[in-house]
Amino acid sequence: MKNKEIKIIYREEDIHFLVPEENYCYYIEPKKVNQKEDDEFYIKKAFYNPIGALPLNKTLHSGMKVLLIVDDLTRPTPKKRLIPLVIKELAKLGIKKQDIIILIALGTHRYMTHDEIIDTFGAETVESIRIFNHEWADPEQLIDLGRTSNNIKMVVNKKITEADFSIGIGSIVPHSEAGWSGGGKIVQPGICGWETTAATHLMAANDPKYLDIAGTIGNKVRSEIEFIAKKAGLNYIINFILGTNKQIYEVVGGDLVIAHRYGIKFAKEVYEVPIKKLADVVIVNAYPADLDYWQGDKPVTYSLRGINQGGTLILVGRFPEGISSSHPILEKYGNLTYDELMELSLNNKINDEVGLAALFIHAHHKRKVSIICVSPGLTITQKEKFGFIHAESVQEAINIALDIQGDKCKIGVIDYGGDLLPVHL
Repeated sequence: MKNKEIKIIYREEDIHFLVPEENYCYYIEPKKVNQKEDDEFYIKKAFYNPIGALPLNKTLHSGMKVLLIVDDLTRPTPKKRLIPLVIKELAKLGIKKQDIIILIALGTHRYMTHDEIIDTFGAETVESIRIFNHEWADPEQLIDLGRTSNNIKMVVNKKITEADFSIGIGSIVPHSEAGWSGGGKIVQPGICGWETTAATHLMAANDPKYLDIAGTIGNKVRSEIEFIAKKAGLNYIINFILGTNKQIYEVVGGDLVIAHRYGIKFAKEVYEVPIKKLADVVIVNAYPADLDYWQGDKPVTYSLRGINQGGTLILVGRFPEGISSSHPILEKYGNLTYDELMELSLNNKINDEVGLAALFIHAHHKRKVSIICVSPGLTITQKEKFGFIHAESVQEAINIALDIQGDKCKIGVIDYGGDLLPVHL
């Protein structure tokens, strides 16, 4: 029997494995990107050629206090490269460094350490600009802005209301709950209180068509996100569309809705990849969403677009921080079904509603596929608690999957699965 050797990206080292040629179905990865201009060109484009907004030289002036809301270490934006150029351009418009604050849009992720902030933003930026974690767990840092038409409480970080002008900086990739990242998502969930984030996450997780949200533009969660971002006062966005090599494919600056929609067109070109047929077994590389399984549920969600109902998914991820450091409820209830989780929720037995939303999502996954997990960051016990089948290597996982699905099954491979969305033709 002939085998096809396949390589997937795995942080510092690649993983090689063999798939029998008669079982091979597809291999997909994001579009390759070769950056055409230097970084400064794209920053100037975002500043002075905006979409749906005035250029920043028509808006900003000396003495204004500017808030930069920037995504955290779980997102691919090359902040060490790009944020110094943003600060440099702001200086040309008369904005002094002491009038700039960077707020890290954590959502409900754990706070970044000082060393991580230096590594992410660079020592020079850390020394010259005030940088804060979004302290979503500290009510003293938050302000209540009322409720949306869907009765979602809008609690956001005070710093956005205290600034004269705010700019959201991040990247546009597929997103399982909002359709696409970027735009107003830098505010919700980026700098909102946990109750606001819980409400929008539960709205997505309880949608019967949850698995179809990624890649959509008009969805109810996105509408809530944008309403909250506007209410909070997000003035401008700078969103990058990047390749897997962190090279810039395109940038959009301007209005949080109009510019974002324009940027999605380019993101689709990079991150939506067609497949001609569904596989029975899919090997998905969770990178770059592999810090913990809290991030890893995204590549699982996306990869289900490429697999048959009742198939077997092989999830490959480092997950060095385990299931979730900020939401331990995931490990406690990860083995429950959707109906069991709903019963606990209705009886007010679960206090962490953000974590509950992630559990509902995990239950959606288990309804469609069985999951084999290859990860040095998760113990065998953790995998079992989460309903995963343990495998030490991708090759072992393939053998297990062949036993489950049969010798005639078709196997697909998704590389860079944390940001890639299969599109079945």
